[in-house]
Amino acid sequence: MQVDLKDLQNHQLKMLQQLDVFLQQEGISYFAVHGTALGAVRHGGIIPWDDDIDLAMLRNDYEKFLSIADKLPDNLFVINNKENSNFPLLFSKVMDRNKDFEDKSLLRYDLPRKVFIDVFPWDNIEDPKNYKDLRKKVRRTVYKKFGGKLQTLKYYFNKVRYGFRNSTFFYEQLKEQLLKSQNKGIKTWGSVSEQGDFLVYEDIFPLRKVPFEDSYIYIPNNCEKYLVNKYGNNYMDIPAQEDRYNHSTLTKERL
Repeated sequence: MQVDLKDLQNHQLKMLQQLDVFLQQEGISYFAVHGTALGAVRHGGIIPWDDDIDLAMLRNDYEKFLSIADKLPDNLFVINNKENSNFPLLFSKVMDRNKDFEDKSLLRYDLPRKVFIDVFPWDNIEDPKNYKDLRKKVRRTVYKKFGGKLQTLKYYFNKVRYGFRNSTFFYEQLKEQLLKSQNKGIKTWGSVSEQGDFLVYEDIFPLRKVPFEDSYIYIPNNCEKYLVNKYGNNYMDIPAQEDRYNHSTLTKERL
């Protein structure tokens, strides 16, 4: 599937505007993370070779968002493991049913192929490694419909190994652990699915509103600290051509 990157980015910006209006109407806070936060600070918009938008919400806002996702504009829908046991990730994607896109990192899974915005829940966590076992169990019990015979054998082996439980069972176990961690007085917030994604509450709020293409986006108040955690001290440096990649140009499967 040939990708017109600029057309794709423009479409995602329209989705972001729709999502921003919806979230503000519902009183839900969100902020840019990953390459979207980096793009906002370094480029004033989308990284020129990027092909997705990454947002995060603290757990309570995230759960509120999922509970009212059926109120989204008609062209948008949410997919995650709770809604679809074929989904191998620990966060959600907001997809546009009217725009096709092929994410090469998820080709083996039986999922919609649509343009998306990623939405990550941030929880009170001490160390993402504490959840490594459950993360693996979620991924191992997702059926790779287009993965070939070896992947199918691995899937059935793991189904037996884990008592015929499916990925949603382990996804809910993980969520339960994360909800319990909110009562432990942990000061850091972050994502269990991504390395370097953490900040203390005071570094997240109050959110900053910064230029993003021809509009604005919210980023953590101390976004520079976040970017150092995530990408290192040289995050403002432009990477070499060979180190630039996105979901449509991946040369190897991530999951």
